Amino acid sequence: MFKRVSLKYKLLLLLVLAPVLTLISYLLMAKSIFEEDKVAYIYNTNLTNTQTISKQLVSELEIIEKTRDVILTGYKSEKEVFDDIAMDTFYSDKKLLLIQVLANTGVSNFNLVGDLKKDKLPAEITDFVESNVTSAFSEVLTQNQIVKVVNAEQGMFALFNIHKTRENKGFLIATVFKSDLILNSFYGDGLFQNYLINNEGKVIMGKGSVWDNKTNNFNALDFYQRILSNKFDTGTLEAMKEKKATLLVAYSRLPLLGYTIVSIIEKEFALRAVYTLIVKSLIFLIFVVSLSIILSVIASNKLTITLRKLVKGADEIGQGKFNIKVETNSKDEIGRLGDSFNIMALKVSSLLKELQAYNEQLEQKVEERTAELNKALKLQEAMVDSLGQGFFIFNENGEVLPVYSKASEEIFETNPSGKFIGELLKLPDEEQDSFKDFCRSMIAEDLPFQDMVIMAPEKVKREDKSIFLEYNPIRDEEEKVSGVVVVATDKTEEVKALQEAEKERKFVEMIVKMMSNKGQFIKFLQETKKYITNTREFIKSGKHPENGELKEDVLFRGMHTLKGNSGLFSMAEAQKYAHEVEGFITQIKNTPEPQKPPLYEQLLEMFDKMEKIFIDFVEGNKKLIGVKSWNDFSTGLEVPVENLQHFFNKMKKHNIHDELLDDFIDSIYSEPVTRFLSQYIDLAEEVALKLGKKINPLTIEGGEVRLNGKIYDELFSSLVHAVRNAIDHGIEFPHIRKERGKPEFGTIGFFVEKIQSDKGTLLQVRMKDDGGGVNPEIIRKKMTENGHEEKIKNMNDQEVIQMIFSAGFSTNTAVTDISGRGVGMDAIMNVCKQLGGTIWVESKVGVGSEFIIQVPFKRQ
Repeated sequence: MFKRVSLKYKLLLLLVLAPVLTLISYLLMAKSIFEEDKVAYIYNTNLTNTQTISKQLVSELEIIEKTRDVILTGYKSEKEVFDDIAMDTFYSDKKLLLIQVLANTGVSNFNLVGDLKKDKLPAEITDFVESNVTSAFSEVLTQNQIVKVVNAEQGMFALFNIHKTRENKGFLIATVFKSDLILNSFYGDGLFQNYLINNEGKVIMGKGSVWDNKTNNFNALDFYQRILSNKFDTGTLEAMKEKKATLLVAYSRLPLLGYTIVSIIEKEFALRAVYTLIVKSLIFLIFVVSLSIILSVIASNKLTITLRKLVKGADEIGQGKFNIKVETNSKDEIGRLGDSFNIMALKVSSLLKELQAYNEQLEQKVEERTAELNKALKLQEAMVDSLGQGFFIFNENGEVLPVYSKASEEIFETNPSGKFIGELLKLPDEEQDSFKDFCRSMIAEDLPFQDMVIMAPEKVKREDKSIFLEYNPIRDEEEKVSGVVVVATDKTEEVKALQEAEKERKFVEMIVKMMSNKGQFIKFLQETKKYITNTREFIKSGKHPENGELKEDVLFRGMHTLKGNSGLFSMAEAQKYAHEVEGFITQIKNTPEPQKPPLYEQLLEMFDKMEKIFIDFVEGNKKLIGVKSWNDFSTGLEVPVENLQHFFNKMKKHNIHDELLDDFIDSIYSEPVTRFLSQYIDLAEEVALKLGKKINPLTIEGGEVRLNGKIYDELFSSLVHAVRNAIDHGIEFPHIRKERGKPEFGTIGFFVEKIQSDKGTLLQVRMKDDGGGVNPEIIRKKMTENGHEEKIKNMNDQEVIQMIFSAGFSTNTAVTDISGRGVGMDAIMNVCKQLGGTIWVESKVGVGSEFIIQVPFKRQ
């Protein structure tokens, strides 16, 4: 509707509205500012008024007190009279009406022993003192002095306090005085209504009723309760009268006197000047609007006359009449617009002639352009087909568009056009529908495209190829995704190169570890050969050399240790295959007895393969290792143990001192403990890195202790389980340690020493960590799940946590190459028992754990 209104009237409306809206905005702003400023001024004045009255009251009382004290210095208690100076001072002071000295002769009896009063004193004054003296006395005892109003309308007050004479006699002094200054403050004319209120909220002084209902008690008023609840002694607030009028209230408390001064003024009365200013401004607004209308009518007619001519001329051009000219009489912008219009009409006429000629040539140009586009499209298709990468586009339904590269057909082994992308990627049937929804969400950008694309498949599933996918959005003019470009790149060779590089890296790592602990590594090979040989005989005979029984737990424990030590020296192939054998042993364990023999035949084949892995390794690296072959691990100059033993026996036979014999054993047979434990420094770091945890380098204290490696080698080899478990189950993730107030890096340390006990000399090995500790509740829960609830029923927490050494016990819910089989701690326990010792754990949840091993210290 407004679009059809003439420009003349639009201009008129604009010229009128501009000043009107400006003035209205100004009035609204000014009203708000004036009201706020006035209210603030009233509040300030009102508060100043109450504070001034408060100071007047206090000042008036101080003057009365000083004059009274001067008079009391002239009181003679022994004669019960005032001297002449005291009497002259009393009668010359116009404010003082009465001073009485009262002696307390009992619980509530008082005798008048001194009396000064003015002539023609109303009887109500003495009556007031007599009726209040008993209650005043009890109040004075706690408050030193009190003030009571005798007659509010006449401004009479009574002041009570206790006075002691020079003879140290105490009297109750009642002083009555009149204050015109205070009387005028509450009953004089002024802008504010002032009230003096006692502690019960009753109005003591004040002109007129407090409220329209004639009440004289402020306790019934809402705003007075707000005053009482305010912790400040002075303040201001707004309150509503019963007739909905707004009051501006200020108050000041007189804590020493027990009164409150309240000053009130009606907001409407206080803002009367503001409202008068607004009315005058409205009158001025009406005058301005009238003047604007008159001037606007004149201006709009003047300004739009040329524009109306231009409109008429435009209508004629619209009808095809281009030979026209608009007359303009002004040189302003509208005049220049008219000149431009005339030039435009002339040019349009000329262009029409040129257009007619152009139309005749247009058909030929279109044909030429079409040919060029067809040529460009063919070139584009040739370029796309020449790409070595797969290239295609799919829409919101996941349907592949006809635009694709030739390499796509080779990669996906089909023509992709029109097919669903999930079909090209060979997604499982159960994922097809959800992937369609994903395609719609990706193009609709339910989440930003860069956040959605990370959830899309990154590879094409092909057995012999490594095809990687990239996704890029196609956006329209509104920056909305209209399709997705998929680029498929064959990175098979690149992936193979990376795998080879990783394989070489691990091989180098293995060699470094092997060379760093060459002696320990050769011992590991020797123990492995012995284990494989003995285990094969064990399986073939069906009997264990110790107890005559064939137990899968023994097989499993040995293979678990072999796997752990393979990992220690980064023998990835052996470690991986050992893990596979572990699983097969578990399968045998869970198979009924009649069905086990064929499985043991397969197990023998697996042990043959395991031995071949080690034989191939030794044969391929025997020069590096420094051994002759898998069947001959001799290195350098070696002395058979039997020769050393023979030499030792000869020394003993010739009565060589025992201390020298011990030194011989320590020097020849013994090695420092550090040699056995230092291998775990790198292991701990590797396991922590794999699990995403942080640890400080593993520490060894007491590493200089020397012992016979032949005796304790198996013990130190089994500690691989303790180190791995400490990191997997004990050390927390960095963010959890930070939350618990611990350093992000965990700590694991070995402490080795020889100790004396009633059983003789013991080798004590302690492994301590500052992890999360062993939680007895988790152990109880796991034991219950495994059907051992009765076993732990009467155990305390310390006894319960020892269950981690039980065969097959593990708190892991899944088996990994680090832990989960439940044989690691059992293996350590078995080695300790074979040595005649024991192992136990001490732990505190959230603080850490300590594993303590004690075995007899043997030299032979």
